[in-house]
Amino acid sequence: MSIWSDKPDRKFAPPFGAIIGSILAVIAWLVFILLYALYWSKGFDLFQNLVVAVVSLLVTGLLIGVMWLVWLRITGGPAQWWRVRSELESVLVY
Repeated sequence: MSIWSDKPDRKFAPPFGAIIGSILAVIAWLVFILLYALYWSKGFDLFQNLVVAVVSLLVTGLLIGVMWLVWLRITGGPAQWWRVRSELESVLVY
């Protein structure tokens, strides 16, 4: 909600989608690593298994980062937050 009206404002929406998406991505990565270790890693040596784990972790981190960047783009980013903070501080009287 905007600080000046009762209408809902998308720019001040909490990041519930990004938080839930991040949690689900980490859980999916853990399930993938577990399944990989149990079933698919039999023919590979240790170095190849480490490469699969690191690359899958990087891909998961990239996807989480993109989710958060989209949320930042929707909310206007830190510049928008500072503008709202300065508006709130100008309203408050000490």
